[in-house]
Amino acid sequence: MNLPETSSPDPSPVSLNDSPRQSSSRCCGSSLKTKLFAISLVLLGFAVGALFLQPPGFGDDLTYWNFAFNLHRVGLDAWHLHSFHDLRWPVWGVCWLLQKLFHFGFASYFGEPLLYLAAGALLSFLFGKKITGSLWAGWSCGVAFLFHPLLDTVAYRPMPDLSEGVWGACVILGWWAMMNAPGRSRSLLFAVLTGISVYIAESNRITGVFIIPVLIVCTLMEFRTRFHWLLIAGGVAALFYGAEALFYHGLFGDWLHNIHANLGNKGAKGTGSIALWRLPLRFMPSLWKGSLLAPAYCLLALLGSWLVLRHRFPWSAARLDDGVSPVAPNTGARALGRVTFVWFATLYLEYSCAPQGFKGGWNPMIRDADRFLCGLVVPMSILAVLGLVAFFRFARQSRPAASLSRSPVLLAVAGIAVLIACTARETFDSGFIPKMRRYMAALPPGTKIFTHDSMRGIAYLVDPVAADKLVWNAENSILNREPQLETLAAQSDEFWYVRKLVWLNTRKRLQKSGIAEQEQLGSYFEEPDRNWITTNLLAKGDTPDLIFLRRRTPADPLPKILPSTAPEFNGLIPVLPAIWTRTGNQPQHAETIHWPVPQSLRGQFVRIELEAAAKHVEALVIRLQFFNGKKLRAEYLLKPYFHPQPGKEFFAFEIPSDADTCEIQPRFSKEAATISVTSFRAVITAPPTATR
Repeated sequence: MNLPETSSPDPSPVSLNDSPRQSSSRCCGSSLKTKLFAISLVLLGFAVGALFLQPPGFGDDLTYWNFAFNLHRVGLDAWHLHSFHDLRWPVWGVCWLLQKLFHFGFASYFGEPLLYLAAGALLSFLFGKKITGSLWAGWSCGVAFLFHPLLDTVAYRPMPDLSEGVWGACVILGWWAMMNAPGRSRSLLFAVLTGISVYIAESNRITGVFIIPVLIVCTLMEFRTRFHWLLIAGGVAALFYGAEALFYHGLFGDWLHNIHANLGNKGAKGTGSIALWRLPLRFMPSLWKGSLLAPAYCLLALLGSWLVLRHRFPWSAARLDDGVSPVAPNTGARALGRVTFVWFATLYLEYSCAPQGFKGGWNPMIRDADRFLCGLVVPMSILAVLGLVAFFRFARQSRPAASLSRSPVLLAVAGIAVLIACTARETFDSGFIPKMRRYMAALPPGTKIFTHDSMRGIAYLVDPVAADKLVWNAENSILNREPQLETLAAQSDEFWYVRKLVWLNTRKRLQKSGIAEQEQLGSYFEEPDRNWITTNLLAKGDTPDLIFLRRRTPADPLPKILPSTAPEFNGLIPVLPAIWTRTGNQPQHAETIHWPVPQSLRGQFVRIELEAAAKHVEALVIRLQFFNGKKLRAEYLLKPYFHPQPGKEFFAFEIPSDADTCEIQPRFSKEAATISVTSFRAVITAPPTATR
């Protein structure tokens, strides 16, 4: 790349004609410049992360944050015997520390991904600088990391995906320092650091152990005579595993709790049998698709890989913009370049092919999802920048490229602008947060809230000050009817829940065929309109998940109940009971239904209740799009969960006040064969004026 500023490969060479003062000045100047580049990259990492922040999710990210929250509340009693999420302290541990420093709130939630994002950029910079000897090329590696398409869905969430890539990079950096250390004491120091990093990578997520084969292959390839140091690092990691096993034995009486809890995730959706020839290919679309940047990253990484394997180092010149012939490549840079390729290739094959079992064939450990590949982001970003450097050196004879190369800051700003324009990430969105804050702030102190544990966590995350003023009657699970839960509900002023999360454990059991028939729902879910009135409905994206109800008073108007035959539905719902059977040639997308929204339903809260059954738990999703003319006013995605025997399901959403039509698009899963619906009703409630 025709880049304007470089630093010499580490360590910086010093001319024999230099005086000691000149040599010291040169080294200090180089060190200061490196620090300035590193600091600017860390600040850029926080800025890029903040630019694309999204509302908190209701998945594993909330589980990690909520576990840290509960540790502050109840101490070690927060630990659950069968939870593999509780094992991942490098994720929730950062949230816990930030909660300690900044109280409960968004700093403790978004701080975790922002810190790991900045750390990953810094590590990419260090690797890039070591390979190229160029500060600007190393800085470009850090920028490439920040915008890598694989991070699009996790760059704003406290999840183990981003941190897995960061800790894997720490392992490789420690290993490289260990293998190149000049003396026994320094080798031992870096062996300890490498072992600790390996242990943390595995604690972050079980797939963190995939970095171990990378170390073995790279050591045999480049440092066979120093293999014993790798064994010492392994011993350090084993020592820390032993300390962790001792802790879990004291907590649960199980030395192998780490293994047993991780087995709870075995057999997850998307890990069924797969043909052997497909194994190495199944993540190719994840790398290539997803945004405009993905193909560019892939092609540049391929070019960078070819260069390091062929020992073509066009970036290893005295100055990358001086137009002179390249100097002899640094031997260490060549080796680290090869290591980076092996790091990427070995991890990819492990992610794609590693088995968790052989039931009915080869069952892969990891299901097809982009976020599980984040361990590849650091090496792929480095390889992509090496390819980009070579491409720009080839194109530097053109006048525009030569002009840009003389303005490094302008080139950097232009590159970041292009990345922002091409990324698939959505810019900052506060989502449901402002409305929920206003709702909580309007409640009088001492209001008793009946809810589940996750919803309480969301409340503290959204507004910890307002949440502290409320009285919480919260239990871990509230879906099914139990005397204790009925008592808590009867003693409460309000009832809040997140639909997805109250169904979570039941849905997981259904996916593993753990239950055949639905248990009796709590009265507050079975017939909430008898004792409760809906006061607020909030959607996260297109999912209507946050439901708020208060205790009904004699002055409250009764809701309007619409059966399936109500004229408002205009024949929308078939005669019940109805059975739908899908043949092998029938498309997954059913015909779109156009429903004229009656005037009486516009601006109303609607709770849909149906009784249905299917053999597949997620046999159907329904997309609702409300329009005013041709303008989309609201969009909801309804995901019913089915039992093998008929069971009750419920959804709540608000129809926009100006909606005149609704397009209903059912989509059936590939596994769905038969769906039966035996009953349906809609409960219509007028929203309180304060929540409009």
